[in-house]
Amino acid sequence: MVNGVTYTLPDFEASDYSTGSYQEPTKSIKVIYNGVESVLGADRKFTPNVANHQDEIQVVYSATNANGISTSYTY
Repeated sequence: MVNGVTYTLPDFEASDYSTGSYQEPTKSIKVIYNGVESVLGADRKFTPNVANHQDEIQVVYSATNANGISTSYTY
């Protein structure tokens, strides 16, 4: 990622059948950099403000079902 450039992160699909029928799960995308977590809005836009070349940024995609159970994948 390039410092100061706005990126639109890809959306993801999630399904919730925990109650026996389909329900839309609660989805979220967050970015972690230098220990600071930023939850992205519905537009999924993120503008990195990196301090050093080759710093790592983590992106976490999460979905929570009707029972409050979450599944997350970190990239």
